[in-house]
Amino acid sequence: MKRLTILVFFSIQLASLPAATYEELIARAISADPGIAQFSIEERQAEIAYERALIARNAPTIELGTGSVSATLSDDSYWSASPTASLTMPDGMALGAQLPTVRYSSGYYAKPKLSLGLPIVRGSDDMLVAVEAARLDREKAESARAQAELSLEGKMAAAFKAELSSEVTLQSSLAAEAKAKREFDQAVAVDGAEPGGTAYMGLQRDLRTATRARRDAEAKKARSLYDLRVLLGPGSEAELMPVSYPAVDMSRALPAPELCLSAARSRAESGLAGLRSAEAERRSTLGAKLGVGYGLGSDAIGTYSELGTSGPDFSGGLEAVLGPSGLKLSGGIDWSPGSPPSANLSLAWSPKPRKDEKLRSEDLALSARSRALGLAEALVDAGKSLAALENSRRDLVQAADDAEEDLSFAQAQLAAYAASRDLGVTSESEYAEVLADRELCAARLRVAELDRITWDIEARALIAGSSAYGEVR
Repeated sequence: MKRLTILVFFSIQLASLPAATYEELIARAISADPGIAQFSIEERQAEIAYERALIARNAPTIELGTGSVSATLSDDSYWSASPTASLTMPDGMALGAQLPTVRYSSGYYAKPKLSLGLPIVRGSDDMLVAVEAARLDREKAESARAQAELSLEGKMAAAFKAELSSEVTLQSSLAAEAKAKREFDQAVAVDGAEPGGTAYMGLQRDLRTATRARRDAEAKKARSLYDLRVLLGPGSEAELMPVSYPAVDMSRALPAPELCLSAARSRAESGLAGLRSAEAERRSTLGAKLGVGYGLGSDAIGTYSELGTSGPDFSGGLEAVLGPSGLKLSGGIDWSPGSPPSANLSLAWSPKPRKDEKLRSEDLALSARSRALGLAEALVDAGKSLAALENSRRDLVQAADDAEEDLSFAQAQLAAYAASRDLGVTSESEYAEVLADRELCAARLRVAELDRITWDIEARALIAGSSAYGEVR
């Protein structure tokens, strides 16, 4: 009876504490966990790296320079400079300006030049690969944080279940102790068992064993509450267990394997590897370049005629690189009004071993095959996890139904014993035994609820963070 009084007092004390929902306790644990805080920092850093990669690729590149500056000090002193400016757009179009200038004792010469470069066939875009790699890192960081939060929720659910399991053990030990006490008292009062007798000592041993089991159950419960305090962080003593648990729809459809996180991550990694291979294969380029200049100077320009002539001049040409063959071609035309046009052509060849090209092609094919196999393996693993969840679904539903049926019976039995006790037919020890059994069934039902929540966490973990992965552009 003393144990029952203490249990009721403890229950009243818990009931007086501030109530917290399951979601509030999970949110508290997440906010107190330093590991998740670190994941959040890494997620933000990955986002910053991605934004910087976008800026580096999409922002125009501006370059200013003085060029070569020189001067001489003599009777025929002069100085020269060739300042430049260029603007390169993300698509490869380039604008350039140059102002070669010479100033000497008897005159000067300057020739402003403008140039325009137009890509016709672009080569490998390393910045595009860098952007997609940074985007994948950002997506991995986002999914890692989501998975870490679910992992912590799983630990919390396990801790809740451990506390409830310890409560089941405690209630079971209380019922066993109450039964042992009732049988001992009955043997003494009704059967006349006396100290020193075999029946007395046997029942006394059973009672002592039940009392020790109850004491061990109390210690186990204290340890489970301590584990909850560790997870919930400082200030969590006010409320450790949720007042209720969220309902889990056990009839909902599970996602297809293609939607699972492992498959989404494998597709994203495969897409990046494919993009990197595709860009590496862009070894041929073709570009056009146009230029215009205008020379102007003093009467003494002839002294420095090697720098150019007065008046305008125009130029245009093409540059091509045939990557696989190692051939480089360039050609163009220069023309000044009043002068015949001049053409120029250059050719360079750097042949590569044919065997190397063959091995390169084989390596690319193997990489593509490896990516396909990796995705197939991810789909198989996801399918196995989904099958395991599907199989456990039936067992959990049945266990919950059994727990509800047992609790309903235990409540009806408790009501009957309460009425019988009021009439003086049932003893306090018998009533305490039935009360402990009702509490035991209630705890088992909550354990069944937590088993369903754990199942839900595992189902959500299969897709948590998968939406972060987009298609490689």
